[in-house]
Amino acid sequence: MKLMDFWKKRERTHQKKLFKYLKYVFNDHFVLLLLLILGAGGYGYSEYVKTLSPEAVFPRIVIWLLLFAALFVGRFATLLQPADMVFLLPLETEMGRVMQKLKRRSFILPASLLLLGSAAAMPLLVALGEAEFSHWLVVAGTLWILKDSELDWQAASLKIASKRRKNQCAVGIYGLFLLVLFLMVFVSVWTGLPVALAGNVGLRYFYKKVHQSNRLQWEEAIQTEKARLQRIYRFINLFTDIPALTDRPKRRKWADAFIQRIPTQKNSPYLYLYLRGFVRGSSYSGLFFRLTGIGAVLIWLVDWTEIGIAIGVIGLYLIGFQLIPLYYHFDESLLLRLYPLVASGKIAAVQKVLLLLLLITSGLFWAAGWISLGFMNSLYLLLAFSVFSCLFVRLYVPYRLKKKGGHYESTVE
Repeated sequence: MKLMDFWKKRERTHQKKLFKYLKYVFNDHFVLLLLLILGAGGYGYSEYVKTLSPEAVFPRIVIWLLLFAALFVGRFATLLQPADMVFLLPLETEMGRVMQKLKRRSFILPASLLLLGSAAAMPLLVALGEAEFSHWLVVAGTLWILKDSELDWQAASLKIASKRRKNQCAVGIYGLFLLVLFLMVFVSVWTGLPVALAGNVGLRYFYKKVHQSNRLQWEEAIQTEKARLQRIYRFINLFTDIPALTDRPKRRKWADAFIQRIPTQKNSPYLYLYLRGFVRGSSYSGLFFRLTGIGAVLIWLVDWTEIGIAIGVIGLYLIGFQLIPLYYHFDESLLLRLYPLVASGKIAAVQKVLLLLLLITSGLFWAAGWISLGFMNSLYLLLAFSVFSCLFVRLYVPYRLKKKGGHYESTVE
């Protein structure tokens, strides 16, 4: 089998695996939340654009940095595996053609997202007087050229062994990107395009030299691909369990001051374990902070109390629903089977943890509503969020656990 055919087979296997998980991602809850995010965000954005004047500087800085950050969406997918370092090492000279094809495939998704992102940026650029809506493809084309150079740099960086040289090259390349976007946002959309083209041609010559004079750093390339896949799996894990996800616990010493204020270890060992499991497990704490941040921003953007309540309730439901598996987090621990604990205390401990987290989220949502709706209207949000949190924890959580397993009342002997 030729190397290209081997990689095509690996791509099909990888895509089949992702599509199997994506059907769980795009469920009714996520689609509803996505529609609310787009609706609330679009409404707030349109109202904000109406207040802008062509002389405003801060919005230019924001859109400049946002467009720069958008260039990092989409990583170079090599699909390398640990065994390749041994079995494909004799075929390294043939990897060049494979990498070129993989780069073209890696360009498809970020190019689509950049096309949508440039369309979203156009109202702001038009309001600032730097462009017209007919210049949309000029902005998108400039971003595509920069993204093409960025993907080439990701591939070339896998062949540079020296971290110092790699950092120096990265500073120069990303500095060029910032210059192009600065010209596009602060001068004219037409000035960024020729600079981006010239930079792309010069960088292609530099990348060619790198590929010719260096060998692939197999260990770094494999670790980079593993990190890319873990980021994808971590997102999918918000919706369903991923066996391939490896969650590395982190100490997070800063949380000790908060946990020590809660009487846990003597009264309820399970409460102590679940609090520590939440804080140290990136999948749980990361999910909590991400969804809380997204919900707070959306509530801050809207100026309707009813929509704010709807967004907050959906956000609380998603957070609580995704944190319910914390109940099973320590089921495979041998020490818990040896230690004489009554398992009926697990459900009460999980309820206390979820209620604490949902009330914290409710407080943050209320603070965001206070800014956008005023103090009196935000009280309706606080009341609705608090009532929902209590009902969710007291009624839905026991029902969900009983429906899923029904074993939480058993006694560990």
